[in-house]
Parts: sequence; structure tokens; C-alpha cells
Amino acid sequence: MTVLEGIARGEQAIAAGRVATHAQAKERLARWLKESRRSRP
Repeated sequence: MTVLEGIARGEQAIAAGRVATHAQAKERLARWLKESRRSRP
């Protein structure tokens, strides 16, 4: 059931326009990784 719920949430996000291009996702991930490395002691 969890898998089907996840798919349904994804379909709802697409319908609502809450999507990102592959390039946007890569950029967000790169920024997140950079910030996470910076916050380590």
C-alpha cells in the first residue's frame, strides 16, 4: 500500500505543477551536498 500511496502523491504533485527539471534537481542536490559538508565539524 505504501508504494501506491507514494505513486499517488507523485501524480498529485505533477497535476499541481510541483515538479522540477532534471537540471534543477541536480542543482538543488549539489547545493544541499555543499551545505551539508560545510556544517560538519
